[in-house]
Amino acid sequence: MSFQLPKFQDLPDDLQQEIKPRLEELKVLGALPHKSNLELQRIHEVSVEIRRRVLEHVRTNFKPDSVISPKLGLQNVQITRYEKAVAEAQLFFTPWSENFVHGPDTLLSVTNLAERLMKPNEKLAQLVRISWRQPIKYNLNLCVGGVPERGEFEEPVVLDGAFVTNHQRLLHFYATETDTAIDVQSSNNPFAQQILGNYSVGKAFYDQGNMQHVQTLQALGSDMIEDLQTSAPSRMATITEVIALGVANILGHRKAFRLMAGFKGIELPEAQDFLFQENDSLGIRFLHNQKRQSRMGFELLPFEIALSYQKKAATGLLAYTLDSELAKKFL
Repeated sequence: MSFQLPKFQDLPDDLQQEIKPRLEELKVLGALPHKSNLELQRIHEVSVEIRRRVLEHVRTNFKPDSVISPKLGLQNVQITRYEKAVAEAQLFFTPWSENFVHGPDTLLSVTNLAERLMKPNEKLAQLVRISWRQPIKYNLNLCVGGVPERGEFEEPVVLDGAFVTNHQRLLHFYATETDTAIDVQSSNNPFAQQILGNYSVGKAFYDQGNMQHVQTLQALGSDMIEDLQTSAPSRMATITEVIALGVANILGHRKAFRLMAGFKGIELPEAQDFLFQENDSLGIRFLHNQKRQSRMGFELLPFEIALSYQKKAATGLLAYTLDSELAKKFL
């Protein structure tokens, strides 16, 4: 199943006026009791054209690379040769995260800034690790190529981690919040929605007391493949979003406040290899025997991640609580 398109009334006025005649034509053709082959072909052509225009609207309003633009992305970028880069990163809310930003969407800016430090023929190869320390409500002061020193910032570090490149160069990164609140709204990541298809939880079974789930993924349509092939930030954000959504699907019935606390060992494939094929799968194995409690009172649940394109399992950490009062402190 493809991701859900916006309703007609939610489209901008100019796009409504553009596709309204086509919708009326479809209505007339659809009412015909007996349709000729030409009429059936016309129905198909008009339907495809309407979908194409709406998809263009969706990708324009949430094309992951759009946050790379001066309007939404990195500002005041300062680069020291190939060693260190700092910038102000402007984030955005989505229907998946309406009150704060947490998780994969932050990786758009992080990966974008890291790419600016690549030497000739060098590429980001793997997200070695990332930790999200708290929900983010403000834009970020972002640094790639350095580690925060104790007492360096008045504000706490809200995320940190590291990439490794195909040259085996390790690039640490971290971010603190600015004093500018996030005020941009975007739609959900359409690539992740497409890959996860109908959000089926899939098969579940126990392995040494740990619950394991396997979810079938959907192949991307050809109209989406080019966007992901040309952008490492888009691929990084989409891979991690697919994992986060997969975890959310499994736990969707539970009344808990959940946050993705971190990932380790997620490879960033070459552009031409990033094509989830039909019937590829995402495996999530919750390690309940390693669950522990954080100092803030959250339950921390580790899990293993089996991705179709990489041989070694990646890992993740989920933070959750059933205590509504504790959750309110972070909202």
